[in-house]
Amino acid sequence: MLDLKGKKAVFLLRVSTEKQTTKNDNISDQRKLVNEFIEKEEMILIREFVEGGVSGFKVKVIDRDALTTIKRMADNKEFDVLVVYKSDRIGRTTDESPMVIRYLNENGIRVFTTSGQELKTETLMNELITYLEFWRNKGESVKISERATDYKKIGVLNKLINKKKENQKQLESKQKQIIILNH
Repeated sequence: MLDLKGKKAVFLLRVSTEKQTTKNDNISDQRKLVNEFIEKEEMILIREFVEGGVSGFKVKVIDRDALTTIKRMADNKEFDVLVVYKSDRIGRTTDESPMVIRYLNENGIRVFTTSGQELKTETLMNELITYLEFWRNKGESVKISERATDYKKIGVLNKLINKKKENQKQLESKQKQIIILNH
C-alpha cells in the first residue's frame, strides 16, 4: 500500500486531439484505470479534470485550464493526491512538466500514476528521475510527430502513384480506341 487511504484525490485525464475524445473512447479507458487505482488505494475522489484535444507538448501549462485549477486547489489545500493514468497526461515537456510536479509537491500534494509510480521532487535523485520521465515523454511526442509527418508524405506519394496509374490506364484506353478507329 502507498499510505493513501482516506486521502482526498483529484484526477486528470487528457488526450491530445479532439479526434481522440471519441476514437476508441480513450478518455473512458483512462477514467476506468484511474478510478480503479483510487478505489484500490481507498482514497476519496473529490474532482475530476478532463482535457480533450489539449496537447501536452504544444500547449503551455499556463494555457491549460485544468492544470491552472489544480494548482489553485493545491494552494488552498483542497486535496492531497493528484492521480493520472501516465505521467504524460501532465505534459510532454522537460521545461514545464517537472515544474508542475515540484509546485504540487511543495504544496504538500503527492502525484501518482495508475501503475503506482509516485512523481516527486523532494531529493535531487527524485528531481532527476522526474526530469528523465518527462524527457522520455517529450521524446515520445517528437516520435509521434515524426511518424505523422512521414505518414502524410507516404499518403501524398500513394496519391501521386495512384494518379499516375490512373492516367496510364486512361492513356492505354485512348490508344486502344485510336487503334480500333484506324482499322
